[in-house]
Amino acid sequence: MDDQLQGECWTLHVDEDGVLTLPDELWDTLGWSEGDEIEFLEQEDGSFLLVKAEPQDGVAEEVESINE
Repeated sequence: MDDQLQGECWTLHVDEDGVLTLPDELWDTLGWSEGDEIEFLEQEDGSFLLVKAEPQDGVAEEVESINE
């Protein structure tokens, strides 16, 4: 993780439809974009840590070949 982001924390809420909306500032700060896969890692205190999932080798190629 970037040292500049170490210790940054956002509190997010899920709406009544179960939708979690990430603020634009968060997307920009983390360098995430639409289509990125995000992992939710449950923490001991009941909170979740969100991290960008690393692409698995071959998965992108497999998806591309299916769409062709």
